[in-house]
Amino acid sequence: MGRVLKLGPGAAEKYNLKVGDRAVAENIVPCGNCYYCKHGQYNLCDPHAVFGIVQYNGGWAQHMIYPKGSIVHKVPENISLKDAAIIEPLACALHGVNKAKIQHGEVVVVIGCGAIGLLMIQGAKLKTPKHLIAVDMNNHRLELAKTFGAEVTINAGEEDAVARVKSLTEDGVGCDVVLEAAGNNKSVNIAVDMLRRGGRLMEFSVFAE
Repeated sequence: MGRVLKLGPGAAEKYNLKVGDRAVAENIVPCGNCYYCKHGQYNLCDPHAVFGIVQYNGGWAQHMIYPKGSIVHKVPENISLKDAAIIEPLACALHGVNKAKIQHGEVVVVIGCGAIGLLMIQGAKLKTPKHLIAVDMNNHRLELAKTFGAEVTINAGEEDAVARVKSLTEDGVGCDVVLEAAGNNKSVNIAVDMLRRGGRLMEFSVFAE
């Protein structure tokens, strides 16, 4: 996020911006022409560029150019820099929570207590689950998970996470929902094993292997 120094033709009208305004661009720059872009699902754009990863330089520089096709948002002056910085990861986390369709009284597990996982815990808490369980291998993160709303925390490196989760469910059948945010393929196997039949796995993270 930064201050607008210069605007190209039509940018002021398109984004409701003027020089001096605070603005931020979404990290994906969609092509605007593929099937997904034409159907309003630009986040699924196949040939998309990504600031700092694909095609365009990232945001660590002092100055940054938002190319044509960028999705740019004006940041109101009454929002602090800290609050503005958390909007994107919070939106991602809540999108994952909503995709899981959590119902009142269900047993919900969040695997991975990084920034996204912790925000997912906050969002899931609002769905009033019967149990909200956090799984990670870092005790500091698990302590944070408690402050974010987790009722039960499990260190998967110190105990059998699957057995512990099942012990907290009716007849030991397993949990209703798992939100996977660890970015580790082993976490997916654990998630599947702790789910009851007909349960829902929301695979949010991206992993290399």
